[in-house]
Amino acid sequence: MIFPDYKNSVVNVSSSVIKAFGGRVSYPPLKELAFLNKSEKIALLVVDGLGYEFLKERGQNTFLWENCIKKITSVFPTTTASAETSLETGVAPQQHGITGWTMYLKELGIISKILLFEARFGGSLSSAGISREDIYKESILTEKISVSSVLVLPRIVATRFCTENWAASFDDLGGMVGQIEKAFGKPGICFAYSYWIELDYICHKYGCASEEAETHLFAIDEAVRGLAVFLKSENISLIVTADHGLCDIPKDNRILIQDYPDIYDCLILPLCGDSRAPFCYVKMGRGKEFENLVKKKLGFCCVLRKSADFLKNGVFGSGKQNTRLADRIGDYVLLAKEGYTIRDLLMKETKPVLRAHHGGLSKQEIYVPLIVSR
Repeated sequence: MIFPDYKNSVVNVSSSVIKAFGGRVSYPPLKELAFLNKSEKIALLVVDGLGYEFLKERGQNTFLWENCIKKITSVFPTTTASAETSLETGVAPQQHGITGWTMYLKELGIISKILLFEARFGGSLSSAGISREDIYKESILTEKISVSSVLVLPRIVATRFCTENWAASFDDLGGMVGQIEKAFGKPGICFAYSYWIELDYICHKYGCASEEAETHLFAIDEAVRGLAVFLKSENISLIVTADHGLCDIPKDNRILIQDYPDIYDCLILPLCGDSRAPFCYVKMGRGKEFENLVKKKLGFCCVLRKSADFLKNGVFGSGKQNTRLADRIGDYVLLAKEGYTIRDLLMKETKPVLRAHHGGLSKQEIYVPLIVSR
């Protein structure tokens, strides 16, 4: 297991941008990005799922690899909900409190699919009168800097964050590049934050080792190479990184916790978080029983850790803690071993068919590249 390094992580990338534009930071900037302090304009591109190990193995001859200056860590959990939110805000899950694909929201009495902003078993939170600001208390990166900036986001993501007045949206790689270039053509724009989602989706569907994933990596590389040429001509610094990597999981190693009814009976709530590191809420008085059963019956596929220990040891970050964080990480974490996932199914839910996963603490999931074009 490799734990996040909050002095060398995606959080510190965003801190570097905030610091460069005179904002206040909660985490130290990266020394490798100190040159940003002299940059008048900066573009930050986040490629969902672009793990360092994946790029190293599949992209040796790419522009991305040639301009990768180091590997940094994601946050914990190594999942889009947590890591992308850290990149968007410049703070770790310790502060923003977003803890995975599914998340128990005590204040609403539900388990949510937070990125979709809906209850796990359907039902939009927005339609119930809940706003993003009710859950996401931390302000985003563009609100922490004094310069004019723009979010350049996939159309399916843009509406989750803001109105069209705040974001430029796109549908494909060409559209993304075009919107970034267009943004910097507007008077006064000094910072653009952009996010590409498709690689993560392709790896989930086909696997990291698939031809589809490699082909898409080269398509991203071509787009970024062209973008870098334009930005360099305009004296704009480009930073490319990712929220997390992924690892392929054999079909027979996707563990369903309902297949262990004595363990499942110890839970008071369904599993939360992600299948590589689910959070467990255990019935009062049954903690020791749960620990013994997990070690005896699931020891082959996971390591059991107390969530409180992760908080104490800084796995979620450092500094002031979100007041709702403890409620969102349960009593225990099941850290899946290499090659395994652990999940449950609610009534009427169908088992998803995903070839690659993330959320855990393997090198494939936690290390992401730091790519710089000055």
